[in-house]
Amino acid sequence: KMYESGGDLTNAKAMIDLARERFEANIALLPEAVIGHAIPFYLSHGPAQYSLALARPEYANRSDGDTAILLAHAQMLNSEAEAAIQIIESQLAAGWNTAEAHYLLAMAYKNQGKDSLSAEHRKKALLLNPRVEELAAVTPGS
Repeated sequence: KMYESGGDLTNAKAMIDLARERFEANIALLPEAVIGHAIPFYLSHGPAQYSLALARPEYANRSDGDTAILLAHAQMLNSEAEAAIQIIESQLAAGWNTAEAHYLLAMAYKNQGKDSLSAEHRKKALLLNPRVEELAAVTPGS
């Protein structure tokens, strides 16, 4: 991020490539210790399909709120808004009331054209964390 924000895209790409190489090697060696850390990287740097391939079994092994949100984020990036809605709604019902959960739910509802539900959850997200939009950015279907 430092290189990207400074406009040094050459070094940014080199660091991303190096991180990808190291994640792949470490996943091969000890997946249970690395996958939870690798998912956010792949959510940010792709491929989106790989983030989902990692997030599904990780959620099956560790179905806590953080992992559920990672899975929902990966589902959104892979055009699975309905699945993301289901998992986030279940986490909210269980008491996992976070800005990121509400923000992702807002994006999923927006994706489905449910604007009033989207606005409701976006408002909840911003009340919990006014910076949530820059921290939890997701582009559905990208």
